Amino acid sequence: MKRFIVFVVMILVASAFLPGVEKRKLAVYVTGETVNGFIESGIADSVKDLKSALSKKVFQIVDDPNAADITITVTSRSVQTAGSQTSVNRGIFGGIYATNTPIGWCCVFTRLNVGDFKQDAYGYGKFWRVAATAVAQYWQKWVKTNRAQLEQHRAAIK
Repeated sequence: MKRFIVFVVMILVASAFLPGVEKRKLAVYVTGETVNGFIESGIADSVKDLKSALSKKVFQIVDDPNAADITITVTSRSVQTAGSQTSVNRGIFGGIYATNTPIGWCCVFTRLNVGDFKQDAYGYGKFWRVAATAVAQYWQKWVKTNRAQLEQHRAAIK
């Protein structure tokens, strides 16, 4: 019985190193929305951050939109106010004063295209890179959920 278990474990470990066992990374083209051919510098920064976050997991970043399985476009980014924080302090010369500081979240808005299919998503965080990473995580979960459909779409167009 022990030999059988050892044999099964060895087969499982060996199969992890065989080519073709791991799913191929999906080719993704990441771009920013342009107006008359111009791209806003903040959107260009978010494109760079999004590429960095996506390349770490299930995606292979490509420079040619025709070679991509998926296109993700950074459509905009903004700081969204989510309330405010009030602090009460004692003044230098006595007295009390209150400061009301708005709390903001950096938001990166994106659109995913696969053929005729389009879906929007956004990520947010205290910093732009955190917001880009959050939306990258959303798209990674989306790909995991829709992997079979993406494979069928890739097979149909090639």
